[in-house]
Amino acid sequence: MTLFNIGGAGIGRYHYGVIKCLYEEGLLPRIVAGSSVGSLFASFLCSRTLEEIEDLLNPEKVNYNAYQKRNEKYSLIRKIRRLFVEGYLMDIGVIRDFVRDNLGDLTFQVKEKEEYLLILSRKLMIKQDGY
Repeated sequence: MTLFNIGGAGIGRYHYGVIKCLYEEGLLPRIVAGSSVGSLFASFLCSRTLEEIEDLLNPEKVNYNAYQKRNEKYSLIRKIRRLFVEGYLMDIGVIRDFVRDNLGDLTFQVKEKEEYLLILSRKLMIKQDGY
């Protein structure tokens, strides 16, 4: 069985719920894939041993400091400006800091006792005949 997390932004909450349910039922697959925000959840899952996953699924043990650095008062204005000036809506730095705070500095290398196989994909946009 393979778990493939796809989709971005708010859909990540669903990835979390699916992983939590599969873990609680003892059904986590060994092969985990993801794209967009799904790749973050796949990385979180595959960077932990089975015993460490329980910490990942405990909201009290996840570091959310990266999201608390910004003033929410001007959040919408800041996002709209970023979209028009820089070409993207969400602040990549916040996501980067969140991942670093919770994963640390990791490289995904083959381990001697590998528990999961991580597959990350990237969306490719190909223009074909006007589409």
